[in-house]
Amino acid sequence: MSEATQATLGAMILNPDCIAEIAEKLTLDMFTEQRDRQIWTALIALHDDSTAIDLLTLRDKIGKDIADVEYLVQTAESPPHLKSVGDYSDIVVEAHRTAEVARLAQDLTRISQGDGTASDKLVAVDKAVRERTEFETKDGARVMHVREIEVSFEEEDNKYLKTQFEALNAQIMGFGSTDLIGVLAATGMGKTSLMIDFLLHFGFHKEIPCAFFSCELTNHENMKRMCCNLADKNYVQITNGFCSAKDKDDLYQKAAEINMKPVFLNKTPGLTPSDLRRKLTSLHRREGIQVAFVDHLHNMEPDVERGSRRLNLSDMVRTIKNIAVDLEIPIVIGIQTNRNPSNDKRHAELYDAEECGAIEQNLDKCLSPYRPSRYKLEGPDQIYELKGRNCGTGPVEVEFFEQYSSFRPTEISDF
Repeated sequence: MSEATQATLGAMILNPDCIAEIAEKLTLDMFTEQRDRQIWTALIALHDDSTAIDLLTLRDKIGKDIADVEYLVQTAESPPHLKSVGDYSDIVVEAHRTAEVARLAQDLTRISQGDGTASDKLVAVDKAVRERTEFETKDGARVMHVREIEVSFEEEDNKYLKTQFEALNAQIMGFGSTDLIGVLAATGMGKTSLMIDFLLHFGFHKEIPCAFFSCELTNHENMKRMCCNLADKNYVQITNGFCSAKDKDDLYQKAAEINMKPVFLNKTPGLTPSDLRRKLTSLHRREGIQVAFVDHLHNMEPDVERGSRRLNLSDMVRTIKNIAVDLEIPIVIGIQTNRNPSNDKRHAELYDAEECGAIEQNLDKCLSPYRPSRYKLEGPDQIYELKGRNCGTGPVEVEFFEQYSSFRPTEISDF
């Protein structure tokens, strides 16, 4: 196993493009040696930060002599191709599972020879088996017998996450597990604002673990928007430096409160579906993420170029939908409309999305914020439900506060 581990880590150093592929298969606990665990952790951290990976950056990240890293590249004179990398990582996975089987056998022997009734031992055996078989690769998902599936029809067991907009909840039932939800609108209509409103509602007010992946703004910019939203401060004025001492105190207070909430921000320019799967899977395991946001789709990059924008978008949306189903969490993605003069002065429709057919077919729900005042027209601010599986469509009246860059319910609700 040590040779396969060296080859795998060496391939990740020589060819960082394969890190996402390997990270989908391996986890930290599969490395038995502490040195290998430290190098794996450093490689993943550098990749997550979009930092160039070489021996120098690894040495600085690990804090050890470069000799401790150089041994990884001695087995290869050139980066191995991706198929070889997959073979190496498969060997590591198989060795780890073999070791887990041996540990499971030891646990079962200890349980069978211990004290307690037969029923207690059966419960302990079932627990030991589940703990040892918790990790599964994406191609080896556990098939459950129907008797093992617990179902409840009690209201409190409903998995739909309710938004802050009661009228919208009545229409779409909320965000269901495995839902892929699009937020479709033209530039400046409020896609990011609405997604941040949802993020604060779930993560800050309801304390539901949330992840926000931004392909446009930095984490600092998103944090400023969140603080201004919560403190009811004018975001444009604050950004331009018109910030009194009282405003600063209020904003720092909100920032401190956000830091105590289960809200996780990630900035990744050129985010790919594989990056999203790896990072979101890691957060889901460690932090119990229950809803994720991606801002936005058209700034993402495909894992593999398919030759046309339509095929690339279709692959990306389908992969994101698969991630939502795999992790059983709703994922909300921002979607840009075509820059077409015919889109002006009306709310967006599904056919306004770039390559709409490739996107629409995989969406479970699609919301579209619309602000007539943006076009100097009269009328209420609205959120249109353009598509919904097993739910209604149509507009829901809301109120947009431009100084806070925030959509709010028209009536005071339990927020």
